[in-house]
Amino acid sequence: MEEIDEVFAHLQQLVDEIPSMEALGARLDAARAALDVVDAESHRVGQVNQEARVRTYYDDHMAAREAALAAGDAEAEQAAREAALQCGNMLAIRRGAREDAERKLEQALSAGGFASVDEARESLMPPEELEHETARLRAYQDDYASTLQRARELEG
Repeated sequence: MEEIDEVFAHLQQLVDEIPSMEALGARLDAARAALDVVDAESHRVGQVNQEARVRTYYDDHMAAREAALAAGDAEAEQAAREAALQCGNMLAIRRGAREDAERKLEQALSAGGFASVDEARESLMPPEELEHETARLRAYQDDYASTLQRARELEG
């Protein structure tokens, strides 16, 4: 078989693989988008937990303040009030961070076309598989480009 026949036969094989390679590309895109969603969810959970801890500190200081008031201990009441005010400031910061994390999660869900974090998790791929399949798709694209170029050179 002449080189031109071999090149065009290989090009036809590559053309026949286009639908499966497009599907692989879509699957890889979904896996990467799912990873963004899972990362955003993890960050959101961390922010929720930090806010809850600060809320607990605030509540503890407010309870200490109430106890100091009931006991008539002005010095302890003052210290507890100041600590509660500091925690209130930290709570506002943590609330803002949590809200930002929630917005970023919603953006990641929307960008990936997922309705929920659970749906995104279904599209995850193990890192080794993601790497392997990405390399396979790149190899296909490279092979397609070089085969097409060679076919054009032989034809012209």
